[in-house]
Amino acid sequence: CGVAAPRDFDDLAWLADLGVNFVGLDFPVGAWFEQHSAEQALAYPADVVLISALAGRLTAAELQAHPTYGQHPAIQAGQIGQWNQSYIPGYPQLTATLQTMLDVLKDAEKVTP
Repeated sequence: CGVAAPRDFDDLAWLADLGVNFVGLDFPVGAWFEQHSAEQALAYPADVVLISALAGRLTAAELQAHPTYGQHPAIQAGQIGQWNQSYIPGYPQLTATLQTMLDVLKDAEKVTP
């Protein structure tokens, strides 16, 4: 698994500009992702987790059932959204991608200390 650097993805960068506080904003320039193991899952406390929509990624249910990822506060709270980082550029596709993320963000509650 990994954590994306929001500034390198237009949709995430736009949300960050609007005030969404993302993990990875301090990654070095050119570092698109930071890979990590399940044991490092708790290194990034967050109120919401956005998971990749790419095939082969863990689903929300799999994350919740996982012995390590399942301990993450956002995952325990079910505050898991989907991020489609490979949408076809265009307003309708971008709108759908942003709406999917905004749906989980608008209802999220603070679950981190």
